[in-house]
Amino acid sequence: MLLAGCRDAPPDDRDAATAPDTAQLRMVAESAAAHDSAVVRNERRAVLAPAGEGWTTGSTAIQLSAGSLATLRSVRESEHEGFDRVVFDFGERSLPNYELAYVESPQHQCGSGEAVRLKGEAWLSIKLQPVQAHDDTGRPTVAERSREPGLEAIRELRLMCDSLAQVEWVAGLARRGGYRAMMLQQPTRLVVDVRH
Repeated sequence: MLLAGCRDAPPDDRDAATAPDTAQLRMVAESAAAHDSAVVRNERRAVLAPAGEGWTTGSTAIQLSAGSLATLRSVRESEHEGFDRVVFDFGERSLPNYELAYVESPQHQCGSGEAVRLKGEAWLSIKLQPVQAHDDTGRPTVAERSREPGLEAIRELRLMCDSLAQVEWVAGLARRGGYRAMMLQQPTRLVVDVRH
């Protein structure tokens, strides 16, 4: 459960130079439940999330400042009590725009147009921009671009697009369940939780 903070609360002084627009974001803190409190202790930073955060099965689109191009550094997943988590780590302070929505299968690779059928009964698209998942020489910054983590909710994760400052991952899920998205800082991460 997420607890909303004051929309007009001043940013942490240590982040004053890079604090996001408080009209677009508000500070929230995760609950003291065992699986969440450990995350907060490890992050040592405030959690940033859009107004109206919470569990949903609808679409979520968050437009932040245009910002500079962010580079996706890593993607990792883990299982928690009641939900699975995917973390997209950008390593830098730029907060990318993101859009999440359930989509139909099969999906298509953005470059080749090749149809790709992911495992599972439901498919959650996670679009990030302006973001790239490669370095300036074109080498992938996330080596494992297709994975089957074997979690209760998340059956498969696949990078579908890394082109023109847009990165899209699709999660193949056991069912169409509720999800929530949160942004963390230092390093900047998008966290996506999917209920079992």
